[in-house]
Amino acid sequence: MGTMTFGRQNTVEEGVEQLNCAFDKYGVNFLDTAEMYPVPSTAESAGMTDRAVAAFLKSRKREDVILATKVSGTSDRINWLRGDDGTFCKLNKEHIRYSIEASLIRLETEFIDLLKIHCSDIAGLKILVWSSFISGFYFLTIVVYCCCCSLTKY
Repeated sequence: MGTMTFGRQNTVEEGVEQLNCAFDKYGVNFLDTAEMYPVPSTAESAGMTDRAVAAFLKSRKREDVILATKVSGTSDRINWLRGDDGTFCKLNKEHIRYSIEASLIRLETEFIDLLKIHCSDIAGLKILVWSSFISGFYFLTIVVYCCCCSLTKY
């Protein structure tokens, strides 16, 4: 279930209510979020969707929910996702680690079932370096699966 509007087009509380309905009435157990949700993303709203998901998870067994989140790709416009110093998003080891750790904190969970790397340019992502780095998170049991999404050149 997509969650990209929770915290902006509807409140965090309404998002939790929708998640409860989807889970309880329809058996929806796959949740998709992202560090920059809700959209359109702003410095003030980024991460609010994760707060709705975290509130929902408090009333559930974590193993009953499949949780997916995304690391934002390189951007020369988004400078609010990597801390307070105004750093623009990049796809490198430091930024991926920061994103994963910040998502775990916001989601109030110990692991992510599916980590997606939002990348529109495969040349901008050194895939071998990235896959080697991400494999370290597998061993830590923080990330169960990972993939790239939004690829346009591959």
